[in-house]
Amino acid sequence: MVLPDTLNHESKEKKKSEKIGCHGSHWDTLVMSEGEVQDAVVGALEHAERLKMIERHRTVLAAWSGGDVLKTCSVVVDQELCTGYPYSTQGIIHEVEVEEVEEWMNRVEGQVKGHLAGAWIAFFDTLYFMHKERYAPGGRYRFSLSAFVYWLRKSNPGTVTGPDGKEFSLEHMAGYLPFHGGDVDDFVFMTRIKEVRELTFGTRKVYQITAPLFRPMDREGQDDVEIMLYAAEHVTGGYVPVVGDVISGVMWLQGHLFEDS
Repeated sequence: MVLPDTLNHESKEKKKSEKIGCHGSHWDTLVMSEGEVQDAVVGALEHAERLKMIERHRTVLAAWSGGDVLKTCSVVVDQELCTGYPYSTQGIIHEVEVEEVEEWMNRVEGQVKGHLAGAWIAFFDTLYFMHKERYAPGGRYRFSLSAFVYWLRKSNPGTVTGPDGKEFSLEHMAGYLPFHGGDVDDFVFMTRIKEVRELTFGTRKVYQITAPLFRPMDREGQDDVEIMLYAAEHVTGGYVPVVGDVISGVMWLQGHLFEDS
């Protein structure tokens, strides 16, 4: 039996549009050499603190290892290493209305796109291989959201002139925008530090920063929508984050379905 050319064409177009995805730049947020990446990915398999096996059309085995908060997640598919990426166990729990999920070509990774408190958002789903069949367009789910920072500096926010000609300070502004040239889950941000503490990933010092992701402008009286940022010492240019400082930078947003949702 020969399939119609139109079906073959549609199949090829669909395959062509599939996203390969990669984590090269994501690892730059935590380490500074390929050797460190290899040690983290292989180490998660050799010294796994937690294992999860899923049997669907293929056998998927995930392994986690690292510190209490910052870990590596390595995923093996049919006994072959498929992927490995930084994984945060601590984030801020938010309800997200899922609009779309973009699955990567390997079928075990994907990015969630949707809305958070009325704002558009997209993030890499670190447990996609476990929960991929649970999502439905328009569904609301609770996710633990966090971000790894590519670049971070203390900012002098200054002022801007509004449509009425009046100047106002950006000192208390918190917001994010898509990072042009990055992936859908990469964003530039400006915010003010609420909390900060030091962690480690391997031998690297990492600052855990709690700060507003944005402030809903049309929801008077509502709390800030917060995010947890992870900024390794080498991405801050020598700057040591301090509570109250205004900071700006570029981040990779990630999240996973909260187990109690």
